[in-house]
Amino acid sequence: MTDSYEENRTKGQLLPVYCSKCYRDTQHRVISSYESNGSSEDDGEDWGSSSQIIQCQGCLEVSFRRVNSYSGWWQQVSENECDPGDQIILYGYATIFL
Repeated sequence: MTDSYEENRTKGQLLPVYCSKCYRDTQHRVISSYESNGSSEDDGEDWGSSSQIIQCQGCLEVSFRRVNSYSGWWQQVSENECDPGDQIILYGYATIFL
C-alpha cells in the first residue's frame, strides 16, 4: 500500500460550486487545500481525497469542500471515456433564521 500527502496543490484554482448565499452556481476560489492519495499494489485500487477551504467570488462567503475518489467508482461512458464518479461534499451552508 502506498500513501502520499500534499498541501495546497489546488490552492488558487477557480471552481464552479453552488453558493447557498447567492442561490446559484458561482466561481469559488480554493483558499487552502490538503490532498491525500493512496493505492494498493495487491488489487490495483486507487483512492484520494481533497479537502478544500473555498470562497465564493460573488458574495465572499467561505465554506469547506471535500472531494473523495475511488477507482472502484469509475464507470465507462463510451469506448474511450470513463466517468470518475467522484463524491463531492459541501459543508458550511446551513442557515438558521431567528
